[in-house]
Amino acid sequence: MESIRTILVALDRGAASRQALPKAIALARRLGAALELFLCETERAFVMQRAYDERAMQDMHSAFSADARKYLEELRSSLAIDDLKVTLDAASESPVSEAIVHKVRRAAPDLVVRTIGLDGSKPGAVLTPTDFELVRTCPAPLLLTRGTTWGAAPVFAAAIDLSGEERTGLTHTVLRTASQLAGHCGASLDLIFGAHREAGATGSDEVLRDALATRAAEVRAQARALHIVPGDPARAIPEFAAERRYDLIVLGALTHRKALTQLVGTLTGRLIERVNCDFVVVKAQGTR
Repeated sequence: MESIRTILVALDRGAASRQALPKAIALARRLGAALELFLCETERAFVMQRAYDERAMQDMHSAFSADARKYLEELRSSLAIDDLKVTLDAASESPVSEAIVHKVRRAAPDLVVRTIGLDGSKPGAVLTPTDFELVRTCPAPLLLTRGTTWGAAPVFAAAIDLSGEERTGLTHTVLRTASQLAGHCGASLDLIFGAHREAGATGSDEVLRDALATRAAEVRAQARALHIVPGDPARAIPEFAAERRYDLIVLGALTHRKALTQLVGTLTGRLIERVNCDFVVVKAQGTR
């Protein structure tokens, strides 16, 4: 991600989904980015699927579209965002993850923002199946937020894999994204490497720290601190990050290690369960 020019906010009609709006608006202002409010209504998709003929479906679609537009217009008016370029769109589609991915492929935003856990009993608490699917399939960088306010001097972190089993391109994308966001948001940046020796992390902490510094220098990422965290990353990194109270953590969505789904799900899930902050999940450039 070289620059963030457009930010897509994935919403439903629940109050919890609107927790993502203040963060998206603040980022749009800091980055000079345009904002798109995207409303996805799965229940209406189910209703339309049960229409008894094509004319009835068209009538429902027209009525739903007009009502969604009215909702989004009223929402935009309530936000005091006349200083931003804002567009509105809605879809009646199910499941939510596919609707969001289809929208991302059409609109090609540089960042997608969504509240964590919207289809769970306690929004913001844990990753839901929709969140996991978006982590796996969303073509654009995905900001999952609880809607918490960042500190006056925010501290971001980038979780990096130097084991030799991860593509350098993904590491560079994580570093670029974290560095860009930190720079625009006035945040300091820590780099974290989970040194799981059994997974290929060889060398002393000093050697690994030098390797981390080299990766950062390759993309001109400025870091406040380089941390080598020993142990299984799925356990050690959440514990380490929870102690430091980061405002935002950037990590890669894909890995070339074995058991891809299990590793991504375990690390991401444990981070979100243990660390009360926002997360940006990215893929290597060229994987849209």
